Amino acid sequence: MKAMRIALILIALLLSFSCATWDRESGVISVSASSSLSVDPDIARMEVSASALSDTTLSAREKASLMINSAIEVLKSHGIDEDDIATSYIDVGPSYIWIDGENRLAGQRASTSIGLDIHSLELIAPIVDSLTLIDGISISQIALDREDIDKERSQARKMAIAEARKKAEEYASAEGRRVGGIISISDSSNALYRAYSGKMEALSFDMASSSSTYYRPGKITISESVSVLFELD
Repeated sequence: MKAMRIALILIALLLSFSCATWDRESGVISVSASSSLSVDPDIARMEVSASALSDTTLSAREKASLMINSAIEVLKSHGIDEDDIATSYIDVGPSYIWIDGENRLAGQRASTSIGLDIHSLELIAPIVDSLTLIDGISISQIALDREDIDKERSQARKMAIAEARKKAEEYASAEGRRVGGIISISDSSNALYRAYSGKMEALSFDMASSSSTYYRPGKITISESVSVLFELD
């Protein structure tokens, strides 16, 4: 009977991370807790795209290829290694425009995208400045990350478990009980550590100079949530 009650609590534990569940008869308590760490990023990931419209597929492809090859040369000039650049998307086909209630052929469009890793964050602004000199180039949102995230994730997970035990002890002490060992743990990792892309804006230093990109990387957040089932002594 006790095993059945613990099994039911385990099911409730898997379904919810938002509450504490106490079962006096079976002598167990389940508690949910979370923790987060803010750390400095050490890598940025960027998407660069080129798209061209022309009368023929060949012409459109050549124009898009010229733009993307120019972008690759710019990246190499800033010290980006070829191993950190990879083609992520290629698309070629007809392009239509809506005119007078009908789709009309506008021409043939070719699009190409490359993804790249930037290991020196101070290169982000100069790279953006150089890439924007190429007409037709698009730069997608820059995502910040850490190359070796496991250590920080482990730390956040330990903090969450410690917080769960602290909460369990508070509940148990109110009933004159003590928290024993852990029966089970269910965890949930949050990918929010990729959500903050820093700040990028164009600043005009003076009327005579051209605008230059200013980029200030923000912190990235690693979040862990756990639900822990404890024995009660």
